[in-house]
Amino acid sequence: ASRRLRAMPDTLRRSLAWLTTTRIAVLCLICLSAILVQAGAGVHIEITFLYALTVASVLLALFHWTVGRHLNPTLSAYLQLFADVGIATVLVYSSGGPDSVFNFLYLVVIGASAFLLYRTGAVIIATVAAVLYGSMVQLLAYEILPPAPLAQATEWSTARIRFDLAITVAGFYGVAFMVSYLSEKLLAARIELELRQRALH
Repeated sequence: ASRRLRAMPDTLRRSLAWLTTTRIAVLCLICLSAILVQAGAGVHIEITFLYALTVASVLLALFHWTVGRHLNPTLSAYLQLFADVGIATVLVYSSGGPDSVFNFLYLVVIGASAFLLYRTGAVIIATVAAVLYGSMVQLLAYEILPPAPLAQATEWSTARIRFDLAITVAGFYGVAFMVSYLSEKLLAARIELELRQRALH
């Protein structure tokens, strides 16, 4: 059991390295797609925010590969996932707010948190995502935040705002509990396999 506990931080560190690489790859792919759409359509689209988010992902990667390597892996995971939720929120806001095609990125981050930190981490990240997304939608609806750069001119009624928030937040927690359940089952199966292998030896 003690060997398993010592191995878990190493496994989490490897997973964080993959998360860091995947974050940069996804943002670079989104940025490249936007550039190609601009070139193909021959129209100018404001994508400065994509450049800023890509730079932010690179800085986050540098943090992970330098300071983050000396932190507790669980703390480092939370810091990275909080940053990912923040990046997703900026991307969603800048690309249309509630109508953004990138809303699914919240679910990706919550799913990653479930595999890295299991149920507790997934619920915490889902709660942070719900607060940030809900605040953004409310601030946009009541015109406290300026309209998103790529937002469509649509009227948001109070009923539609509540419906959108209810469905989205339910999806956040649904993914958190479903994926964390699967990840905990996989962990239990891996531990049982290790115990059987030791018993066999």
